[in-house]
Amino acid sequence: MLEILHPDILILDLMLPAIDGLTVLRKSSFRPRTILAITNFISATVLHTAADVGVQDIVLIPCTIRYIVNRLETLIEKVPSLEV
Repeated sequence: MLEILHPDILILDLMLPAIDGLTVLRKSSFRPRTILAITNFISATVLHTAADVGVQDIVLIPCTIRYIVNRLETLIEKVPSLEV
């Protein structure tokens, strides 16, 4: 879907059942302008790899939807000409 839809914004769970989110980004030739990752596990390796594949922010779950929306709004403010 990422290759077909070319979204400006991607909220991606790093712990997907068949393939992890970082691998999805590594295998994709398309990069959304804003990538917010969510995960229930975080380590220095995850942070480093996420940054290498273009993730701008990572949210540790569980958390509220409002928290994710707030983080996403902050990211969008940093991207010129990107509006929701």
